[in-house]
Amino acid sequence: MEWMKMATHKTGDNEMQKERIMVDQEPLNLGELSTATDPDQVIDDPEVLFLNQVLEDHPDIKEDTPVVDLDKANSILYVIGQIKDEMDGISEVANKQIDRAKMFEERELGKRQRTVDFLTSRLFMYATATGKRTVSLPNGKLKLIKRQERLEYVDIDKVLAWIKTNDRSGEMIRIKEELNKTKIKMFFKNTGEIPDGVEIIQQEDSFKVVPE
Repeated sequence: MEWMKMATHKTGDNEMQKERIMVDQEPLNLGELSTATDPDQVIDDPEVLFLNQVLEDHPDIKEDTPVVDLDKANSILYVIGQIKDEMDGISEVANKQIDRAKMFEERELGKRQRTVDFLTSRLFMYATATGKRTVSLPNGKLKLIKRQERLEYVDIDKVLAWIKTNDRSGEMIRIKEELNKTKIKMFFKNTGEIPDGVEIIQQEDSFKVVPE
Protein backbone atom coordinates (compact mmCIF):
# COMPACT_ATOMS: atom_id res chain seq x y z
CA MET A 1 0.00 0.00 0.00
CA GLU A 2 1.27 3.42 -0.82
CA TRP A 3 1.53 6.08 1.84
CA MET A 4 1.42 9.71 0.88
CA LYS A 5 2.52 12.66 2.90
CA MET A 6 1.10 16.02 1.96
CA ALA A 7 3.19 18.98 3.13
CA THR A 8 2.92 22.70 2.61
CA HIS A 9 5.58 25.36 2.25
CA LYS A 10 5.85 28.96 1.18
CA THR A 11 7.38 29.77 -2.17
CA GLY A 12 9.23 32.97 -3.02
CA ASP A 13 5.88 34.56 -3.89
CA ASN A 14 4.45 33.62 -0.46
CA GLU A 15 1.92 31.35 -2.10
CA MET A 16 0.97 28.08 -0.39
CA GLN A 17 1.74 24.98 -2.45
CA LYS A 18 1.30 21.36 -1.54
CA GLU A 19 3.89 18.70 -2.03
CA ARG A 20 3.22 15.00 -2.15
CA ILE A 21 5.78 12.48 -1.03
CA MET A 22 5.11 8.97 -2.29
CA VAL A 23 6.27 6.32 0.15
CA ASP A 24 6.17 2.64 -0.79
CA GLN A 25 8.29 -0.40 -0.21
CA GLU A 26 11.19 1.15 -2.11
CA PRO A 27 13.51 3.58 -0.25
CA LEU A 28 12.10 7.10 -0.19
CA ASN A 29 13.80 9.54 -2.52
CA LEU A 30 13.20 12.90 -0.88
CA GLY A 31 14.36 14.71 -3.98
CA GLU A 32 11.45 13.44 -6.05
CA LEU A 33 8.54 15.60 -4.92
CA SER A 34 5.48 16.31 -7.05
CA THR A 35 3.83 19.67 -6.54
CA ALA A 36 0.03 19.84 -6.53
CA THR A 37 -1.40 21.91 -9.34
CA ASP A 38 -4.28 23.24 -7.24
CA PRO A 39 -3.06 25.43 -4.34
CA ASP A 40 -6.49 25.21 -2.71
CA GLN A 41 -6.61 21.42 -2.78
CA VAL A 42 -8.05 19.95 0.44
CA ILE A 43 -6.54 16.78 1.83
CA ASP A 44 -9.31 14.31 2.61
CA ASP A 45 -7.54 10.99 2.21
CA PRO A 46 -7.77 9.34 5.67
CA GLU A 47 -4.43 7.56 5.20
CA VAL A 48 -2.69 10.81 4.34
CA LEU A 49 -4.33 12.59 7.27
CA PHE A 50 -3.28 9.85 9.69
CA LEU A 51 0.31 9.88 8.43
CA ASN A 52 0.50 13.65 8.74
CA GLN A 53 -0.88 13.49 12.29
CA VAL A 54 1.74 10.90 13.28
CA LEU A 55 4.52 13.06 11.87
CA GLU A 56 3.18 16.12 13.71
CA ASP A 57 2.98 14.18 16.98
CA HIS A 58 6.57 13.01 16.60
CA PRO A 59 8.66 15.94 15.34
CA ASP A 60 11.87 13.96 15.85
CA ILE A 61 10.99 11.87 12.79
CA LYS A 62 9.28 14.63 10.83
CA GLU A 63 12.36 16.10 9.16
CA ASP A 64 12.47 15.43 5.42
CA THR A 65 15.94 13.93 5.52
CA PRO A 66 17.14 10.37 5.03
CA VAL A 67 17.50 8.17 8.10
CA VAL A 68 21.26 7.97 8.56
CA ASP A 69 21.74 7.78 12.32
CA LEU A 70 20.79 5.26 15.00
CA ASP A 71 18.73 7.69 17.11
CA LYS A 72 16.36 8.60 14.29
CA ALA A 73 16.02 4.96 13.20
CA ASN A 74 15.23 3.97 16.78
CA SER A 75 12.65 6.78 17.07
CA ILE A 76 10.90 5.57 13.93
CA LEU A 77 10.95 2.02 15.25
CA TYR A 78 9.35 3.26 18.48
CA VAL A 79 6.56 4.98 16.54
CA ILE A 80 5.95 1.84 14.48
CA GLY A 81 5.68 -0.14 17.71
CA GLN A 82 3.10 2.31 19.06
CA ILE A 83 1.06 2.10 15.86
CA LYS A 84 1.16 -1.70 15.91
CA ASP A 85 -0.08 -1.66 19.51
CA GLU A 86 -2.95 0.56 18.38
CA MET A 87 -3.68 -1.88 15.56
CA ASP A 88 -3.83 -4.76 18.04
CA GLY A 89 -6.24 -2.76 20.19
CA ILE A 90 -8.43 -1.96 17.20
CA SER A 91 -8.54 -5.62 16.20
CA GLU A 92 -9.46 -6.61 19.76
CA VAL A 93 -12.33 -4.11 19.88
CA ALA A 94 -13.50 -5.10 16.40
CA ASN A 95 -13.45 -8.81 17.29
CA LYS A 96 -15.53 -8.15 20.39
CA GLN A 97 -18.05 -6.26 18.29
CA ILE A 98 -18.07 -9.08 15.75
CA ASP A 99 -18.68 -11.62 18.53
CA ARG A 100 -21.55 -9.51 19.88
CA ALA A 101 -23.02 -9.19 16.39
CA LYS A 102 -22.75 -12.95 15.87
CA MET A 103 -24.44 -13.63 19.20
CA PHE A 104 -27.23 -11.22 18.28
CA GLU A 105 -27.62 -12.89 14.89
CA GLU A 106 -27.72 -16.39 16.36
CA ARG A 107 -30.20 -15.37 19.06
CA GLU A 108 -32.59 -13.53 16.75
CA LEU A 109 -32.39 -16.05 13.91
CA GLY A 110 -32.63 -18.96 16.35
CA LYS A 111 -35.90 -17.93 17.96
CA ARG A 112 -37.44 -17.19 14.57
CA GLN A 113 -36.28 -20.51 13.14
CA ARG A 114 -37.72 -22.41 16.12
CA THR A 115 -41.05 -20.69 15.52
CA VAL A 116 -40.90 -21.58 11.82
CA ASP A 117 -40.13 -25.20 12.74
CA PHE A 118 -43.09 -25.35 15.14
CA LEU A 119 -45.51 -23.91 12.58
CA THR A 120 -44.06 -26.17 9.87
CA SER A 121 -44.77 -29.23 12.04
CA ARG A 122 -48.42 -28.21 12.23
CA LEU A 123 -48.60 -27.92 8.46
CA PHE A 124 -46.91 -31.31 8.11
CA MET A 125 -49.64 -32.94 10.20
CA TYR A 126 -52.29 -31.22 8.08
CA ALA A 127 -50.64 -32.27 4.79
CA THR A 128 -50.28 -35.93 5.83
CA ALA A 129 -53.92 -35.97 6.95
CA THR A 130 -55.05 -34.97 3.44
CA GLY A 131 -53.39 -38.05 1.92
CA LYS A 132 -51.97 -35.90 -0.90
CA ARG A 133 -48.31 -35.41 -1.77
CA THR A 134 -48.96 -31.80 -2.83
CA VAL A 135 -51.44 -29.41 -1.27
CA SER A 136 -51.99 -26.07 -3.01
CA LEU A 137 -53.01 -23.11 -0.84
CA PRO A 138 -53.48 -19.40 -1.66
CA ASN A 139 -50.20 -18.54 0.08
CA GLY A 140 -48.11 -21.40 -1.28
CA LYS A 141 -47.79 -25.17 -1.52
CA LEU A 142 -47.18 -28.01 0.89
CA LYS A 143 -45.13 -30.85 -0.59
CA LEU A 144 -44.26 -34.31 0.68
CA ILE A 145 -41.02 -35.23 -1.10
CA LYS A 146 -39.77 -38.80 -1.14
CA ARG A 147 -36.09 -38.97 -0.29
CA GLN A 148 -33.64 -41.69 -1.21
CA GLU A 149 -31.74 -43.68 1.38
CA ARG A 150 -28.37 -42.27 2.48
CA LEU A 151 -25.23 -44.29 3.13
CA GLU A 152 -23.22 -43.31 6.18
CA TYR A 153 -19.62 -44.50 6.25
CA VAL A 154 -19.05 -45.08 9.95
CA ASP A 155 -15.72 -46.98 9.66
CA ILE A 156 -13.61 -46.00 6.63
CA ASP A 157 -10.92 -48.62 7.32
CA LYS A 158 -13.48 -51.44 7.24
CA VAL A 159 -15.00 -50.03 4.06
CA LEU A 160 -11.58 -49.94 2.37
CA ALA A 161 -10.80 -53.50 3.49
CA TRP A 162 -14.14 -54.73 2.11
CA ILE A 163 -13.56 -52.95 -1.21
CA LYS A 164 -10.12 -54.52 -1.65
CA THR A 165 -11.70 -57.94 -1.24
CA ASN A 166 -14.94 -57.48 -3.15
CA ASP A 167 -14.54 -54.71 -5.72
CA ARG A 168 -13.41 -56.50 -8.88
CA SER A 169 -14.06 -53.48 -11.07
CA GLY A 170 -11.67 -51.25 -9.10
CA GLU A 171 -14.10 -48.36 -9.41
CA MET A 172 -15.03 -47.91 -5.75
CA ILE A 173 -11.77 -46.16 -4.86
CA ARG A 174 -10.55 -42.97 -6.52
CA ILE A 175 -6.87 -42.07 -6.41
CA LYS A 176 -6.04 -38.38 -6.76
CA GLU A 177 -2.59 -37.48 -8.01
CA GLU A 178 -1.01 -34.34 -6.56
CA LEU A 179 2.47 -32.89 -6.32
CA ASN A 180 4.54 -33.42 -3.19
CA LYS A 181 6.17 -30.00 -3.44
CA THR A 182 8.29 -30.57 -0.34
CA LYS A 183 9.92 -33.64 -1.86
CA ILE A 184 10.38 -31.89 -5.22
CA LYS A 185 12.16 -28.99 -3.51
CA MET A 186 14.40 -31.40 -1.59
CA PHE A 187 15.27 -33.16 -4.87
CA PHE A 188 16.18 -29.83 -6.49
CA LYS A 189 18.35 -28.78 -3.52
CA ASN A 190 20.16 -32.11 -3.42
CA THR A 191 20.75 -32.55 -7.15
CA GLY A 192 20.38 -29.10 -8.71
CA GLU A 193 18.22 -30.70 -11.40
CA ILE A 194 15.06 -28.85 -12.37
CA PRO A 195 12.09 -31.12 -13.21
CA ASP A 196 10.27 -30.47 -16.47
CA GLY A 197 7.49 -27.91 -16.05
CA VAL A 198 9.19 -26.20 -13.11
CA GLU A 199 10.69 -22.71 -13.24
CA ILE A 200 13.06 -21.18 -10.70
CA ILE A 201 11.93 -17.74 -9.55
CA GLN A 202 14.59 -15.60 -7.90
CA GLN A 203 13.10 -13.62 -4.99
CA GLU A 204 14.43 -10.44 -3.47
CA ASP A 205 15.27 -10.33 0.21
CA SER A 206 12.35 -9.24 2.34
CA PHE A 207 12.52 -6.46 4.92
CA LYS A 208 10.82 -6.78 8.29
CA VAL A 209 10.46 -4.34 11.18
CA VAL A 210 10.17 -5.98 14.63
CA PRO A 211 9.35 -3.43 17.38
CA GLU A 212 10.04 -4.53 20.94
